[in-house]
Formats: sequence, C-alpha cells, structure tokens
Amino acid sequence: MARFRRIEVLDTVLKTGLVPVFYHPDPKTVLDVARACARGGSRIIEFTHRGDGAHRVFEELVAFAAREAPDLIVGVGSIGDPYTAALYLAAGANFVVGPVLNPDVARLSNRRKVAYMPGCGSATEVAAA
Repeated sequence: MARFRRIEVLDTVLKTGLVPVFYHPDPKTVLDVARACARGGSRIIEFTHRGDGAHRVFEELVAFAAREAPDLIVGVGSIGDPYTAALYLAAGANFVVGPVLNPDVARLSNRRKVAYMPGCGSATEVAAA
C-alpha cells in the first residue's frame, strides 16, 4: 500500500524537477543507489520493472525506504499492463509510470489513489490520459 498521497507525489515531482530512474538486479546495489539519492537531496525515485524477480528487489527497496528513509517516495516504471501494476501496488509503489497510456492501468491506479504517469506522444493521448 502506498505511504504517500498522490497529490504529495505529484507535487514532489514538480518541485524536484528530476526523478532518478534506475534498475539493478542486486538488492544491495539498489539500496546503495537509493541511499545516495536520498543523501543527495532527492525525495523521489523510480525503480524500473526490468528483469526476472524485479518485484522482489522492489519490495526490499520499499522496506528500506520505510525503515531508513521515511521521506523517500518510491515508485515503479516501465509498467505496461494492469497485472504488473497490481503486483507493484501491492508491494507499496507510490506511483506508476508507463511507456504508453494503458486505460486499465489508469483505472487501477485511480482506484488505489496512486499517481499514474503514462507516456503520451500526441495531443489525443494527452487528452485521453
């Protein structure tokens, strides 16, 4: 379950102007990157869904943030379908980023009151989002 309200997530994105995005299969490396981002002043990070078992690494990242960096907002990226989104939302994602607009992911995120940021390439896609 998300620890931050979606308005706080979106406000943090706007205020920060930069969201560090990364993936690594090794949990220790991921936690080291998260620590460095938090120490460097970032309040928000995006872990990309890549590779087998990425959701398990994400779970460790969420637990780390709750324990050691309580102001750090952790979200997930590269989400293209609602099943994968549901997996990460259950693990504690505070926002979901997709490479394209997926209406099912949008509905799921909205039901869970979590920010959804899809990639859009045209005015029509922006209007639909």
